Amino acid sequence: MRPDEAVRSAPLLLPHVDVLDGVVRVHGAGVDAFSPAEVQLLRESRGERPLEDLDASERETIARARRHGLLVLVPLRDERKALRSPAALVVSPHPDDATLSLGATLAGTSARVVNVFSVETWTGRSFYAQRPDQTSALLLDEERVACRVLDVDPLFLGFVDAPARGWGDQFMRAGEAHSPEVEAERVTTTESVAEALAACVADAQPRIVFAPLAVASHVDHLICRDAVLALVLRGVLAPGQARFYEDLPYAVFEASDGAAAAAQAALGESGVTLTEIVAEATATAAGAKAEALQAYRIQLRDGIRRRVIAHGWRLGAGQDPPRGFCERWWAGDECRALP
Repeated sequence: MRPDEAVRSAPLLLPHVDVLDGVVRVHGAGVDAFSPAEVQLLRESRGERPLEDLDASERETIARARRHGLLVLVPLRDERKALRSPAALVVSPHPDDATLSLGATLAGTSARVVNVFSVETWTGRSFYAQRPDQTSALLLDEERVACRVLDVDPLFLGFVDAPARGWGDQFMRAGEAHSPEVEAERVTTTESVAEALAACVADAQPRIVFAPLAVASHVDHLICRDAVLALVLRGVLAPGQARFYEDLPYAVFEASDGAAAAAQAALGESGVTLTEIVAEATATAAGAKAEALQAYRIQLRDGIRRRVIAHGWRLGAGQDPPRGFCERWWAGDECRALP
């Protein structure tokens, strides 16, 4: 289904929300804003009952639950979609990276999101920091919900993220000199990721493969970028198949133009010639991205979500002539909207 077509939606309770003994709990704390009947409605919100089938009182409850961050609206499943081959593979270093950077571009397309370093436990919330196993599982569940909002398919490769692989707090400074052991780990991990991605490409036969540009030099983003470059050098991908997307929220937090230019220069040193593509999304697709970002509650704060969405509108407004919500990537040839 295309993002600008009418989509029937249904409420889906988010995975970090517990409804036990008639009490709604979020991040371990109770929410006293719902009656027993309303709690039951939330418990039954599994993404299967269309919003238009609810009465006015039930829809008001759902709207209030959304404001509390308890649920999102997802499109009703289209079983025909399973028969389509993905037009694009999106290499997402971690669960949430693809949605943050390309959510509006992907919304409603036959894309597959390949989460590479999908075993992670980092969180800024103390409730989850004390429960690493639960956190690791919930982060994957959040990604599944976000991908369902976008109507794309997630895949998890199961690599462990950088802090747990010996990088400590240096994972955001991968361009600096590190110990031989840490640098060797980066090389071997890149090779392993390249092999795993080659298998994904062989299985999906996508026309386009999106990889991070690695703005801000997070080592896991660099590894994903370099793994895709390796596939191009080995002929697994044609040069024109590879696209390199702007890493959000890092491109917002860093001195955006300088960080992106540095990342482009690094690719240029690898012999890659890049052309910037600024792609405008429909208002429906932009809304789908905003809704999908609501699924990420363990690592993302409201301020980050707001800044990422504002960045898309600001990017579009800065075009000549001005455009609507936009996302950005770089390619060796022109890339139009996904089919």
